[in-house]
Amino acid sequence: MNIRKISTTDFSNIYKIYSYYIDHSTATFEYEKPVETEFSKKLKNELDCLPGFIAYTENDICLGYAYASRYSYEKAYDRTVKLTIYMNPHHHQKKVSSQLYTYLEQALKAQGIIQMLASITASNIASLKFHEKRNFVEIARLEKLGFKMGEWHDEVLMRKQINPYKNF
Repeated sequence: MNIRKISTTDFSNIYKIYSYYIDHSTATFEYEKPVETEFSKKLKNELDCLPGFIAYTENDICLGYAYASRYSYEKAYDRTVKLTIYMNPHHHQKKVSSQLYTYLEQALKAQGIIQMLASITASNIASLKFHEKRNFVEIARLEKLGFKMGEWHDEVLMRKQINPYKNF
């Protein structure tokens, strides 16, 4: 397996993986796939400021990706990011998600980010456990926040501090 920074040549593979989750899960509350060019433009804007990593097999099969985006565009939130991670549902390999997060966390720490947030559908027990193992703590539970696939879903907000809080 190879892990490297996301480049624009990866956007099509990222779009395909994300599209699967739109159609088949509550990992995202989007109902319809965005136009691929708009999706790519938004992703490029995020990656111009913050890091993202992608994993491929030796046969060039995309296994998954993870990237950071701004939590908010207000200046006070400059040291807080929201993480996104999706794995290829058709090609599972152990520890890929953990390795992607390790790369991402190291890059964010070096960039001076103080805290990472993860927003997870409460019914996604595997993702909640994954984040707990990586020392994320639950800081909020938003009840019945999103409606998808015929039912209401809670969202859990988890946080991990990676640098000390300080004044700037």
